[in-house]
Amino acid sequence: MTDDPTAANPQSVGRLAAFRYRDFRLFWFSLFISNIGTWMQMTATNWLLYQLTNSPLQLGLNGVFRAIPAIALGLISGTFADRYDRKRLLLWTQVILGVLTLGLGILDQAGHIQAWHIYLFTFISSSVGSFDGPARQALFPSLVPRAVLPNAVALNSLLWKGAALLGPTFGGIAIAAMGTAGAFYANAVSFLAVVVALLFMRAPSPARERQRDFLAETKAGFSYIVSQPVILGLTVMEAFASVFGLDHAMLTILASDVFRVGAHGFGFLQSSRGVGAVIGSSLFIAMGNRSLWSRFRGLRSIAVISGGAGAARLRRRYRYHLGRCPRHDHANARSGKISWACYGCVSTEQSWAPPVGANRNRPGGALVGRARSDCHGRRDHHDHDPAHRLAHTGNSKIYLGST
Repeated sequence: MTDDPTAANPQSVGRLAAFRYRDFRLFWFSLFISNIGTWMQMTATNWLLYQLTNSPLQLGLNGVFRAIPAIALGLISGTFADRYDRKRLLLWTQVILGVLTLGLGILDQAGHIQAWHIYLFTFISSSVGSFDGPARQALFPSLVPRAVLPNAVALNSLLWKGAALLGPTFGGIAIAAMGTAGAFYANAVSFLAVVVALLFMRAPSPARERQRDFLAETKAGFSYIVSQPVILGLTVMEAFASVFGLDHAMLTILASDVFRVGAHGFGFLQSSRGVGAVIGSSLFIAMGNRSLWSRFRGLRSIAVISGGAGAARLRRRYRYHLGRCPRHDHANARSGKISWACYGCVSTEQSWAPPVGANRNRPGGALVGRARSDCHGRRDHHDHDPAHRLAHTGNSKIYLGST
């Protein structure tokens, strides 16, 4: 880590203190541009593969080709980041990834792209990315002093999450305007930002002195993780989130077959996942240099509010069934995004929605009546109810039933 007067006075560290350091600024903004390009490519890859195959199974298979090298090579890639110069390692990975993306764009534009091309590209890209990630994360601590490192970590979390908010939207626009090849070309250009930043950075990133052989160092890394309960818990949690929390294939199918919003709407659906992540990271940064306990109490308050809303929903013991609304088959990208984002919000509104009409004897009957009247052209006298308006925003009808 660099030497700086703020290291002796942690209280002087501001909310954006890491941006005071030139190399961190260069690296952060170049990675932000590159991550936006990566999200554009991920959006285009899923959309193109589903258009080529029209098969959910083959679409999901692309995730298998991404996971295999990430798991296998991820076990040893951290040792490479320790043993070799990280800037040089990043230069190689960025150049290789850029060339691969450019080749995929050329194949797509020429009309020769096939599903196996995408599988092969995904496998090789994931293999290269397995070495890119550890080197990237290991380089950050050398760009700021120790006192500023927590702020740098918080800003670093915004890199992927902020790009997740913008990248898919830009990807959907690029696909609608230029085809999927346009998103591939944009990502290929985005890798140049990182290459240029690495060439202009002054902070050294020498490899540490090798004291043991490769396998011994890898084994030592595993031993350290197992010996630290907090790190082990975070690793397991991240593993579960990576396996079960990513829904790229599901969103692709929903955008194409259910909402019928096209590539532009698919980009908006993908972007909606980044809203909460950006808000959470921004709150953490806004807390500044407060103690860990103070930050925990602030986040705990937010969790209590969110948990209370969830508990109220569970207490009412309702279940929701979403079906297609014949009248809204023409849904556009905006309505598709709203219906996806607001699905969970309906549960917090239904507890005070008054019953109406034929559904008077069923809990939440007003919501059912309003949604059904939307689908079949009937209207009732409860249009002023916010819960009714919420049901009207989506392109689905919602059936409420007690368990």
